[in-house]
Amino acid sequence: MNSRFIHPDSEERLGFDLSEEVPEPNEDGGCGSSILQFPISDSFHSVEQQRQQLPVFTKRSQFLYLLENSRVLVVTGETGSGKSTQLPQYVYEAGWLDSKSSNFNPFGVTMAVTQPRRVAALSLATRVAEEKNWRIGKQVGYIIRFEECWTPNSTVISYLTEGMMIQELLRDPLLTRFRVIMLDEVHERSLQTDILLGLIKKVLRKRPIDLRVIISSATLEAEKFIEYFSKMKIPEVETQKQGLKLTPVSHLNVEGRQYTVSIFYSLDPVPCYISAAKETVFRIHETKPLGGDILIFVTGQNEVSQLVSNLIEEYRNRKERFLNTQQQSSKTKLPTTYPPLRCLQLHGSLPQHEQLRIFERPTRSCRKVIVATNVAEASVTIPGISYVIDCGFSRIRAYNPVNGLEALVTIPISQASARQRAGRAGRTRTGQAYRLYTEEAYNKLLPRFTLPESLRVDLSGALLRLKTLGIDRLAQFDWLDPPPASHVGQSAERLVALGALDASSGHLTIPRGLKLAEVSTTCGLDQPSTAAALLGACDEGCSQEIAAIVSLMQIQRIFTVSDYKHTSDRIRRQTFGCQQGDHLTELNAFVAYENQSKLLSKSELRTWCREVGLNERGLAHAVILRDRIGSMFHRLKLPWVKAEPEGNPNPVLRAIVRGFFHQAARLASSGSHYLTIRGDHQLRLHPNCILYSSTTRWPAYILFTNVFLTPSLDYNNDTKSNINNNKNDLSSTCISGVSVIQPDWLLELAPHYYQFGTDREHLEHSLGIKK
Repeated sequence: MNSRFIHPDSEERLGFDLSEEVPEPNEDGGCGSSILQFPISDSFHSVEQQRQQLPVFTKRSQFLYLLENSRVLVVTGETGSGKSTQLPQYVYEAGWLDSKSSNFNPFGVTMAVTQPRRVAALSLATRVAEEKNWRIGKQVGYIIRFEECWTPNSTVISYLTEGMMIQELLRDPLLTRFRVIMLDEVHERSLQTDILLGLIKKVLRKRPIDLRVIISSATLEAEKFIEYFSKMKIPEVETQKQGLKLTPVSHLNVEGRQYTVSIFYSLDPVPCYISAAKETVFRIHETKPLGGDILIFVTGQNEVSQLVSNLIEEYRNRKERFLNTQQQSSKTKLPTTYPPLRCLQLHGSLPQHEQLRIFERPTRSCRKVIVATNVAEASVTIPGISYVIDCGFSRIRAYNPVNGLEALVTIPISQASARQRAGRAGRTRTGQAYRLYTEEAYNKLLPRFTLPESLRVDLSGALLRLKTLGIDRLAQFDWLDPPPASHVGQSAERLVALGALDASSGHLTIPRGLKLAEVSTTCGLDQPSTAAALLGACDEGCSQEIAAIVSLMQIQRIFTVSDYKHTSDRIRRQTFGCQQGDHLTELNAFVAYENQSKLLSKSELRTWCREVGLNERGLAHAVILRDRIGSMFHRLKLPWVKAEPEGNPNPVLRAIVRGFFHQAARLASSGSHYLTIRGDHQLRLHPNCILYSSTTRWPAYILFTNVFLTPSLDYNNDTKSNINNNKNDLSSTCISGVSVIQPDWLLELAPHYYQFGTDREHLEHSLGIKK
């Protein structure tokens, strides 16, 4: 395949040889990384000079004036303007923050900066510490799931994830230790972002004088936020000391960027963006000056791993061919070595220390390639990126009110996301963005913005958190974009079925509902079903096993897929396979890994994982998560025990049923697919399920924890579609994370859910129950 690209402003069709478009970049890549293990080079400007070169610096005085005179300040600015790191520093330098409270001002005057993702909170805090010559965890800190790094009476700026800010609201509904709150990257419109907007609006009504709120967005969709906060019903209050009347909401736009980015579109639709991305990487690597790194956007963890493996294999092949050619061509002047390439992954399931490897600077002769999901779209500044390759797709969660299931769906990105991705190439140097789709597809097929999560995801977790915060009238919560009433109603029904809400009053049940909310919030779980499974494990006496399974559910992929898939499948089945399904198979792998980690050295453990086809990084992260869940169990005084007798699968499976009973299915009469017990909605096993290639008939009843929509079930055929030919064929609802269950468990553990209709008739018929 020979991909070709064209610049939209050019009349001539261009290939890959575009070196005349971009001057040779500086080797160190301009501004330093968010996390550097080396001091800033003497050949570059001082840190203070770097800060002054950011576009946001020209708005410093205007920003501080508006902050002084407005309750809410909406700041918009293109990616790379410096909002995330500089605005908190401007607030501190202007004297707004003091780590100690006093009788005169009982509120602790510190600042919170929320981020959608953990890696952003961690990297931004570290970057600010570097710029101010502070100690991380002292003057500036971070708070992420299972980890807090800040010091009372010392920390003045805290970067924290949105979920942790919601936890802060549970502990302190008025957020009294914060004088300034900055909600960053609100353009992503995650569900937690929208919840925080509504909750912060409530806090402002209680603290109309001393609290300031900054809304930061990388898009120019400011009018929506301005209108939202302009409608706050706050009595006109003048400050006691200055006699100034605060403006309800103001807007500041930061124009410009440090460096330009040239956009190149594919001349023709690409049949497989994974292959096209690989080819584009080596065209860049072999024709562009060293010193400019490459960032590739794909849809999910599996694609990240697959593309990294493909790049490593292709690099070895090209290097071998290069060396052979060099030996045969002694008369020609050729480079002595093939330039090295370092391939790294970036996705949300990576352990933190693995995520931070992307910030390390390569040697002068090495080019870095980072393959990432949309986690790299915002907040995180990766130093030295000169080239971005955009596949044009993303994977999002979408709730289907017809079958009551939330699924992962791969869809074309929005134009706003495409601009965000391209902007990654212009953060620290002049850049180029290669879009693996045509300009026509961008203009005609891509929506302007991504649909907010509040309009498309399961709301049961959000409603549980709101109930915990005392917000009982869910339909009247002040949403920026109110979710469909049907979604709210179905989510409330789900919480009633889980025992979290009282059906008549709508209040949290005691103690069941409160305990579910506490476990869900403490563990950072989006699905109340997962928290219900953890609590169910206490009743079944297998909390350690379920904690391990829940941790594995956060990883997405613990088995690696080699080029010889059938061989790797056979090894997986022989080594870890369990006839009860995926959850116990993965638990077997987890236990085996943990046992081997106690016996082998790190290098030996890595070799063993490679031989048996295990994702060593993912499993190491799962062990950490399991241990942190264990600490939470001890803190909440919940039983932390193993199933007895050892190896008995029933307690573990029953505990999963206690949380996911609504995701049960029965085998269709044809034996080729499954039907949900409630509603008879068709489901297909994904080929990576342990049950898929079973030689015997598939089990009659199963439970599943993962749902996604796919146009193809051919696991061996990598047909990553292109946007131009995307027909949105989402008719196949696939399931994975499948376990075999007994139908009487559903009647025993969830009689309230399977009480009426054909679903109960199916269960009673299978059990031979006669009325």
